Amino acid sequence: MSHRVKFKNENDKLQDKELDLRCLDSCQTTYEALSCTVLALEETMGSSEVLSSLSKSLLDSIFDRFEEKAIDLTSFKSFPCDASDTEKCCTLLAQLQNVGYWGSGWDDNDGDNESAGNIIRRTLPSQNMSSCKELMEDALLDRSRRSHRYDIGEWVEVRDASMRWRLAVIENAFDVRGQKLYETSTGDHDLNESEIRWPSGGLRLIFGCGPWLWQQWACLRLEHKLRFEKGHEHDFEVIDINQYTKELWEIWVKDPRNKSFRNLYERVGESGQKELLDNIMAPFDLIDEVVSNSDRKWNFMEDDTISMFTYCSILGVGYIEALIVLIVQLAIPVALFFYYAFSASRSLQEFPLGTRLMLLSVFLYYLTNIARDTIADFINVVGVQDTLASRIRSLRSIVWDNGNDSFFQSLGYSLDLFMNTGYVCMLYILNMLILINIADPFEIIGSVLFFSFLMDLDENIVCTTWFDDGKRFFKAGVVGLILQSTIEQKNTVTKKGFLDDFIRKVMISSPLDEINEFEENVKQQNLPDNKTFLQHLRFKEDEIKLLTLSERVEKLRAETYFKTFSENPTEDKKSRVYFDIAFLSTDSAIFYRHKSFRAWSQWEKMIFCCPTPSNVPENYKAGTRLILDKDFDKELSRKQKNISPSFSSETKAQARPTLKNAKSLWRRVNDGAYRQTSESRTGILTQIIKVFMFFFISLPPKFLTQKGYTVTRFFYYFTNLAACVLQILFPMVALAAIPIVLLNPCLVNFQVLVDKTNNEVCQFETLPGWNIGI
Repeated sequence: MSHRVKFKNENDKLQDKELDLRCLDSCQTTYEALSCTVLALEETMGSSEVLSSLSKSLLDSIFDRFEEKAIDLTSFKSFPCDASDTEKCCTLLAQLQNVGYWGSGWDDNDGDNESAGNIIRRTLPSQNMSSCKELMEDALLDRSRRSHRYDIGEWVEVRDASMRWRLAVIENAFDVRGQKLYETSTGDHDLNESEIRWPSGGLRLIFGCGPWLWQQWACLRLEHKLRFEKGHEHDFEVIDINQYTKELWEIWVKDPRNKSFRNLYERVGESGQKELLDNIMAPFDLIDEVVSNSDRKWNFMEDDTISMFTYCSILGVGYIEALIVLIVQLAIPVALFFYYAFSASRSLQEFPLGTRLMLLSVFLYYLTNIARDTIADFINVVGVQDTLASRIRSLRSIVWDNGNDSFFQSLGYSLDLFMNTGYVCMLYILNMLILINIADPFEIIGSVLFFSFLMDLDENIVCTTWFDDGKRFFKAGVVGLILQSTIEQKNTVTKKGFLDDFIRKVMISSPLDEINEFEENVKQQNLPDNKTFLQHLRFKEDEIKLLTLSERVEKLRAETYFKTFSENPTEDKKSRVYFDIAFLSTDSAIFYRHKSFRAWSQWEKMIFCCPTPSNVPENYKAGTRLILDKDFDKELSRKQKNISPSFSSETKAQARPTLKNAKSLWRRVNDGAYRQTSESRTGILTQIIKVFMFFFISLPPKFLTQKGYTVTRFFYYFTNLAACVLQILFPMVALAAIPIVLLNPCLVNFQVLVDKTNNEVCQFETLPGWNIGI
């Protein structure tokens, strides 16, 4: 296999010998291929124990031969249990799988001192990244005959609960109840094939960057097409999104201006076309999954953690009800605190005997259960977990990181994070300060229950029928969020800004001459250089010329109607639908966020400006390995432009430390704040360390490099700082309260005694006999 991790084993002494593997040409199953290979090895080496002394380079050659013949090394269906050579075939299969996974960099001497897992952690992924040549050579292979689409050891891009695509290595492939699942070096154990794709870097060097420019245009066309209108054929829950985007793809490929790309696209065959389409159609496939809930991960009705502030974060509206609830959630606990903390003092004799035991029970419950719940919820909100709420916030985080959200969206995002993390801890701390001043056990129970109700008030309102019945607005907001994360309108408000951003993010690996050709093609289109680039006039929208068949029929019907009846037909105009009052945000209408970005006449010129590479020869046979020069990487590096990579969704995810390549305890703990890498229980001390690491490692870089509004950026930083402090403070307060309650149920009574004849005196009653007067 070409794209795998390679490292040398200096202890190997066996010399390579000629091996005839022509028998593989007639093999139909994995077992037949292994069996004939074992027989050929025994005949060549003259020994029946040859499998224990195979050289690394010989295993490498055998593996390459198996890959060339598309023999599946993950399938056991054809293996007989009682054949005489079954054990030998299994041994050879294990060795070949190791070659694909470790690059044949293993031997028996290392096995005693270092486990395979340690070897993988030592070598993946930072020190042995796959080269461009390796990513390109196997990108077009026909994988239809394989039991699993991707082999162990192959470099791929995976999308986990973080909703970001990042590079990883396939560690294992297996079947579970008929579903093909993968385990990767990123720590994921149950990824399906819809969450894995071939690396974008290799595909861009083969097909050029035109498909990724088309992707942005297709997102704009889809947003223009979608409606929030029940019963309409273009309603976002009714329209066939995949079919519509595939029609857009077909008209782009077959356009006469795209002749060179079309020739390449047809030359690579179905296997290469599938790898490309799986990559560029990823946002549309995700939208289809969100709308249809086909993978059962997007059932919005079953999630009770979506709050009013989450609506503000995604839609940018809904602040009227949210502000009312915010005032209630802040005012009531503060008022109760001042009432009880500054009420008249009581002596110990005034407290019933059960009060001390009741307080002790509540504080122990807070310390052992609630403190861990709050930290777990904090990690779920700011990190990556396999829950619906976490996936939605991960999508929201991509838009936030790109600085592509509106002011009200970014404000709602900061509020949403704080109200689901820091506010909860603040509420519990205030409740503990109130409880230690309550003498009645039933009042203690009532306070605990009331504060739990108050904490969930914003989520409970969302679950009512009047707020968003069926959560259609929220689902439409998530669809818009996916489009928003792909279009990135705010980074492309001028032609220079668009070109710089597109080159940094998409064409970063392209040769310099290809970049220059792209810039020259754009220049020849005579597009405006100012803020009208790709943006139409406020009250005028360009006519769309690249139409699908159904859209062409609709246009012809309108023209025919006018010729027949000499009047314009009733226009089926897309209506503006708002979740809240419209004046709060000009882009708050559903599926209207990028309306000003619909300069279709300019876009229909731009999407044909990317040049087509010539790395695939004219005589290439579809479905086979692409053969490149051995010095291809050096030559490509010489031709590339020295570009500083931007923090795109891919590079951010790759830069984030993972447990596989962590070099220190701090990086391991930081990764834990994003991902629960083990199913074992986590101690509260470890959870507190994770909160520390989130603030000291993750939060400052985001704050310093964040694009967008300065006000909301500062608000985000300080609300998250407060959330981290409160997360750590809450268990400490609960722990400190327990021994004090054992000594005195009335911990602190803040009482201000005013002597009418003397000066004001502040008296703090703590333990019996300890009165501090100021």
